[in-house]
Amino acid sequence: MMAEVLRSDDRGRIAIPRWARDKLGYKYGEPLELRVEDRCLILSPPTDEAGEKLDGLIGEVEFNRAARRRAEKWLEDQST
Repeated sequence: MMAEVLRSDDRGRIAIPRWARDKLGYKYGEPLELRVEDRCLILSPPTDEAGEKLDGLIGEVEFNRAARRRAEKWLEDQST
C-alpha cells in the first residue's frame, strides 16, 4: 500500500495524486462521495442510485460542470 503526506491549500483543497487516481481508475469529473469515519476521510464512488443511473445515461459523454448539474437535476425530477 502506498502512502503520501498531503497538504491542503489556503482554501482547504487537497489534490488527489496521479498514482492514486490511476490505481483507482478515477477520471476527471467523475463524482466522489466523501465520508468521515473516526478521524479518517474516505473517498469512494457514490453509492446512490441516481448517480449510477446518471452515469449509465451519459456513458462516455464528457460534460462540463454546469451541464452535469442540469442533467442531475433532470434525473432527480424524473425520479420524484
